[in-house]
Amino acid sequence: MIAAVLVNSGQHPEGAGLVDEEEESGQFLTGKKAGYLPNDWFHDQRSFPERDYAVAAPIAAMEQARADRIGVFGDRAFPADGPSSNGERGADTWSSVGPINIGGRLTAVGVHPSSPNRFYAGIAAGGVFRSDDAGASWEPIFDDTAVLSVGAIALGPTDPDEVWVGTGEANASGDSFAGDGVYRSTDGGDTWEHRGLEESEHIGRIVVDPTDPSRLYVAVLGSLWLPGPDRGVYRSTNAGLDWEQVLFVSDSTSVVDLAIDPSDPSRIYAAAWERLRGPSRRKVGGLTSGVYRTTDGGDSWTELTSGLPGGSNVGRIGLSVAASSPNIVYAIYADDPGYFMGLYRSTNSGTSWTQVNDAGLGDVFASYGWYFGNVQVSPTDPNDVYAYGYDLYRTTNAGGSWSQRWAGAHVDHHDFWIDPNNASRQILVGDGGVYLSSNDGGTWSHVETLPITQFYAGTVDPQNVNRIYAGAQDNGTNRTTTGSDDDWIELFGGDGFYPLVDPTNSSHIWVEYQYGNLYYSSNDGGSWNGATGGIPGSERRNWSTPHVHAPSAPYTRYFGTYRLWRSSTNTSWTSISPDLTDGTDDANHTITTIAVARSNSSRIYVGTSDGRVWTTGNGGANWTRIDTGLPVRWVTRVAVDPDDDQTAYVALSGYRWGETTPHLFRTTDAGASWTAIDGAGLGGPLPDAPVNAIAIDPEDGRRLFVGLDVGVYVSNDTGSTWAPFGAGLPVCVVHDLDFHESTRTLTAFTHARSTYQIAVPAVSDVVDGEADGGVGSLAGGDRLAVVGANPFVDRIEVSLRAPAGEPEGILTLVDVSGRLLAERRVSLRAGDTPASPGADGTRVSLEDADGIGRLARGTYYLRWASVDGALWASERVVRVAR
Repeated sequence: MIAAVLVNSGQHPEGAGLVDEEEESGQFLTGKKAGYLPNDWFHDQRSFPERDYAVAAPIAAMEQARADRIGVFGDRAFPADGPSSNGERGADTWSSVGPINIGGRLTAVGVHPSSPNRFYAGIAAGGVFRSDDAGASWEPIFDDTAVLSVGAIALGPTDPDEVWVGTGEANASGDSFAGDGVYRSTDGGDTWEHRGLEESEHIGRIVVDPTDPSRLYVAVLGSLWLPGPDRGVYRSTNAGLDWEQVLFVSDSTSVVDLAIDPSDPSRIYAAAWERLRGPSRRKVGGLTSGVYRTTDGGDSWTELTSGLPGGSNVGRIGLSVAASSPNIVYAIYADDPGYFMGLYRSTNSGTSWTQVNDAGLGDVFASYGWYFGNVQVSPTDPNDVYAYGYDLYRTTNAGGSWSQRWAGAHVDHHDFWIDPNNASRQILVGDGGVYLSSNDGGTWSHVETLPITQFYAGTVDPQNVNRIYAGAQDNGTNRTTTGSDDDWIELFGGDGFYPLVDPTNSSHIWVEYQYGNLYYSSNDGGSWNGATGGIPGSERRNWSTPHVHAPSAPYTRYFGTYRLWRSSTNTSWTSISPDLTDGTDDANHTITTIAVARSNSSRIYVGTSDGRVWTTGNGGANWTRIDTGLPVRWVTRVAVDPDDDQTAYVALSGYRWGETTPHLFRTTDAGASWTAIDGAGLGGPLPDAPVNAIAIDPEDGRRLFVGLDVGVYVSNDTGSTWAPFGAGLPVCVVHDLDFHESTRTLTAFTHARSTYQIAVPAVSDVVDGEADGGVGSLAGGDRLAVVGANPFVDRIEVSLRAPAGEPEGILTLVDVSGRLLAERRVSLRAGDTPASPGADGTRVSLEDADGIGRLARGTYYLRWASVDGALWASERVVRVAR
């Protein structure tokens, strides 16, 4: 049940004060390059061309991916103790290879005073981790829920095992995924129960009544992109079984923060924030932003205005109540577009406010107050206050003076915890991970045990599978040379994107930061030089600018702006194409992906952010546009068959508005025609989610791997059917894949949970359609042959032999992910061991009784092995024809 109570003042109609930044005298946010907000890169590709999508679409995709994993791997899909790390790469299990020592974006932290060494960490898009040893080790405890985007964590007031999680990050970033409401655990996070607010999308804070753990309040932002009624303050009086909306300001005004008076829990403060985002604007303030108070547990609310700022430029607000003197309340304000506006103090429970001396806080938010904007007062001293956002500042005299307190900590802070039993003990979380202090924030130590880095792209050294490079959001370009999850360094700063390694000389490395700022090192990263000579600085470039090698000519590299550039040196580039976009002059019209054919280095494919696909067959002398028949979507990847330059794949971003637009296409004629290969209408389709990466098995072009917003999928039949690949990988964004040919290792670079690797078994003796069907007998030396129809409908007939002295074996049927579908223990007839040329072997059939009748159309594998598991015969591919 959800009921609604409108704010009692009635002075703010729906949509009041909502105007575009273009109309606000220069307040249009330009991010780090004029005309384009950096984090819009993440959202824009998923919303292009409509510039929006139904929030239900990504959640539905996550739910399908979760169900697919459980269907294939059962309990191993999301192991209770998390994925393996630094272990031997298994054939069907991912291993986390880190980094755990670099960090990533956290949104929330929770600690119960009675269990001060048990930490709960909420990850922006990576779920919840728990530590029982003050951060020395962690385990993921939220991976088997539907959504991994976390906005808030709260603990029950009396029971440290009662944990509340609000899903949907509240920091209004371009990569802030929506959630599906509130979850509750009563066993410390071992199990979870969904507790409603499915339409909330983004949650900023949860507060629990300290005297009644069944009574709680939730700050709901609602949609970041569209006006709507599902925002404000929600209250439950029965532990989340029912909810009522007790504060609604307007359809474009969220509530981002709450603070409760511990001495009188009926007194609650709410921070209302007028904000919306669009394709060319970010509205982060307005007339309806302000502080509200209830003194009757949420039945009625009053806007507090005495001494507080008002106007159309009031932005995000953070709140904190002094537990030691609850009549003292602090409110910190950001403006629109995001600069620090002021810190205010009330000594009479919010009735009136005074601006404190905040002269030393000018850069506390930099220009990104919409991204954080918080204040925290010490639980033991009402004059000891911390303001945090971009930086962290402290005053011990209620603003009389301020000192910076973030020595040793990464910038961009999102949550802060002070131990109520020892105020010198603190936890600070943000874009750099988790930081601990034992001296009131005087110094901070980085917790280097969490695999939560958000990667954009990565590569593995062709000569050494343990040398991994990856570009991260806000954490530079990272590298490990050992493959250990705790042995990574930040090799280069900024936001990291496409790294490259010379396949013939591992000391030659290229890295880049935002907008294609490319650098080269010839001494393994010892020193760096710029590497974009000849490319005008005015060229339109993507936030994540593609830069690739030619596979058969590694000294030749390609770089995409709105044109394609080629270089065989590190000092000069030559343009080899005209404008390949629609020509619009902003960063949303750029090349996003480049693929050069290994079998023919003159064949190049290019995709753009505005949905165009091009190819050249003569090294760039002539170009042909080949996107006829493809949906108009942001092109995330093009890939070329390793042995056939006419066969290529195009991956698209975007979520659907109820239509059936696929995300993956294949051509066998260099783009003259395209076929959708997302498996729709067949057994085993891909989830409706952006396809961000493609990797093709170099030994068999029919085996494809794709990285989606919901993990990694595999097809062994060029995309006719798909299945999740490997157990242990969380349902999170996979931005890039690397297939390491010499070791057959697949590496997944995630945008939430660092990097994973998995061994890819070879598919030997793969047969086409009828090639292995009806052969009648085993050829000399063979031990397994399909002698019946292949493809089959409801019966597989095979002929078997085994080595000398082996009277029996195990015949199994598995799907493309290795899931066991049928098994038969077979006793061989006399004479079928050892093999002899021309002998017929023991005939065996798998039929309906073995589960064959329920199989969907697709590709499967037969394996013939000894009872103790030793493989006697190469796998045989069989296909269901129904």
